[in-house]
Amino acid sequence: MAQPQSKRMTADEFLMWHLGQEDKFELVDGIPVLKHARSATARGSPAGRMMAGGANNHSSIASNIQGHLFSRLKGSPCRPHGSDLAVRTSISQVRYPEVTIDCAPPTRGVLEAINPIAVFEVLSRTTRPNDLQVKLLEYLRHPNLKTIVIVEPEIADVVVHARDTGGQWQTERLRSLDDKFAIQDTEAWLTLAEIYDGVTLDDSPTVDLARPAP
Repeated sequence: MAQPQSKRMTADEFLMWHLGQEDKFELVDGIPVLKHARSATARGSPAGRMMAGGANNHSSIASNIQGHLFSRLKGSPCRPHGSDLAVRTSISQVRYPEVTIDCAPPTRGVLEAINPIAVFEVLSRTTRPNDLQVKLLEYLRHPNLKTIVIVEPEIADVVVHARDTGGQWQTERLRSLDDKFAIQDTEAWLTLAEIYDGVTLDDSPTVDLARPAP
C-alpha cells in the first residue's frame, strides 16, 4: 500500500524514501505525490479495471519506445531507461518519465539520470492536464534535455519538442504512422509506426494536445 507522506523532502531524501515504496510517486514542491498505484488493491479496484485497456496501451507504447531506442543507441554513450529512473527537474521536483535517454557513464546504484538528453511521456486521462502543463514546463526548463516527446496512447498523435543549435525549442506535431523524428544529439530516430506497434488505436478525431509556449 502507498504510504502517505506530508513532510517536505529534498530530492535526495525523496529518492531514498521512494526505494521503500510499493507504489510509484513523484516529488512535487517537496511533497511526494502518487503517480500510479502498483499494489494488488489498486489493480483489483473498479477504477483499476476500467483503466486496464488504457494501461495496456500505455505499457506497450513505453516498451516499444525503449526497445527501438536500445537497438539504435547501442554502441553510443547513451542508453534508454524505463520509468524506474528518476529525472530531477529542480531542487524539490523529481519526475519518472516513461522513457529517459541518459548519456552519463553507467554507474552502479544510481537512482536518477545524470545527463538526461531526452524524455518520453505517455499521456493518460488522469494525468493529462499535469503532463501537458506543469510537467512539460519543468522539462522545457531542464538544462540538459534536448528532446521531449509527448505521446497519446489511444490515437496516433505525437508532439516532439526539440532544442535547436541556438538553444530554442522547436515543436512538431506528428499524426501519421509514416512520420519519423530524430533524437537530438544522437543518431537515433523513431517512427510513429514503431511507437504504436501492436497498439489498438481509436478512430476518434484527434485530441487537441494543448501545450504552453516555451
